[in-house]
Amino acid sequence: MRPCVGPLVAALLLGCDGPATPLGEAPPAPPTATEPVAARDTTARASGVTRDVALALGTRLANGFLRRTPDPNAPVPWLPAPLPSHTWSRGVFFEGLVDLARETRDARHLAYAHAWAEGHAWSLDGGPRTRFADAHVAGMAYLDLWDLDGRRDDRRVAAIEESLRAMASGATFDDWTWVDAIHMAMPAFARVAAIREDARLHEATFELYRFTRDRAAGARGLFDAQRGLWYRDATFLPPYAEPNGAPCFWSRGNGWAISGVARALDAMAQGAPHRALYEDDFRAMAHGALRTRRADGFWSVSLEDPGHFGGPEITGTSLFVHALALGVRRGILPREPFERVALDSFAAIAASVRDDDTLAWVQGTGAQPSDRQPVSAETVPNLDDFAVGCVLLASAEVARLARGPAARERSDVAARPAVR
Repeated sequence: MRPCVGPLVAALLLGCDGPATPLGEAPPAPPTATEPVAARDTTARASGVTRDVALALGTRLANGFLRRTPDPNAPVPWLPAPLPSHTWSRGVFFEGLVDLARETRDARHLAYAHAWAEGHAWSLDGGPRTRFADAHVAGMAYLDLWDLDGRRDDRRVAAIEESLRAMASGATFDDWTWVDAIHMAMPAFARVAAIREDARLHEATFELYRFTRDRAAGARGLFDAQRGLWYRDATFLPPYAEPNGAPCFWSRGNGWAISGVARALDAMAQGAPHRALYEDDFRAMAHGALRTRRADGFWSVSLEDPGHFGGPEITGTSLFVHALALGVRRGILPREPFERVALDSFAAIAASVRDDDTLAWVQGTGAQPSDRQPVSAETVPNLDDFAVGCVLLASAEVARLARGPAARERSDVAARPAVR
């Protein structure tokens, strides 16, 4: 299974063309232990990324996943026991699939997503009163499906609304103790708050986010505003450090954070409560991402110690690309340098699709740089559904960015009249 190294458009539409490349030489290759990252720029960054290229990549990866997983409700192959297919990892896949379908209107993808949602009766893992953020990401796909078919059958969003409203009506907002929660739940809160014009949900979104930012881990908070980076959870706050002595900032954890805030901002009206704080934090995160990006267009698993399990990693990279492209499209970030960075990094992702339509350089499930190592061009992660979902989110957002000024409006239901 080799990463594609042929011409970009042909590689995306047809699979790899050109001569086979040994796995050990698959671009973009990681730097050696003694070679500076900046010295290893690759041709993958000569982007040539257009809307058609972005949608072709997303469609190809989605089709590959459907081919490998024909039953949308097949349990997730977790050990020691399988998980239901609306758990967080599969929820992220469907979040990405349905967001891509906003751009492609692919009937097969939408039918697959509908079959998944109907198979779970539009429910959440843990039930309609769950407070667990990982359960809420499936609700994002439900919200998109609810909107896309035009019928707006409120049965489809009843469970996610009940769960979020129960949290908003409570007295405590200390649930999001790990940074992944910002992606898994914050966009759903923002979406429902915007759809229903619900001030209480807006405030609950803020309180939950502020807890993670400023009050988690014994009021130390998980956000380093100066660096624009997040600690994954209290475990990784100083004095914990990476081998080079730097703080531990995990790539995918930071990807979850910036992508989640981006999706939340995309759902909010311009005058939404607390939007200014979210935008300020988002810009700080974007600069943190820019500062820690590798010269080959990827991000390493450890943002401040790129030599610690060094090399490309797809999931964090895809989430950064998604967020930066969205930020440029919505006018939150300046086009230069962020548009170029997003497109060049997307090209690096595209060059890492194997000829069996799977992804190279995927770190499996975990919480820190050392988990599920080694990560390489040939390793197969324990789960890949969420990784595909991350790339689908990036594909959809890069396609919107490439569409130009016409795509600057909100990409979700917040742009439409509220439903009572």
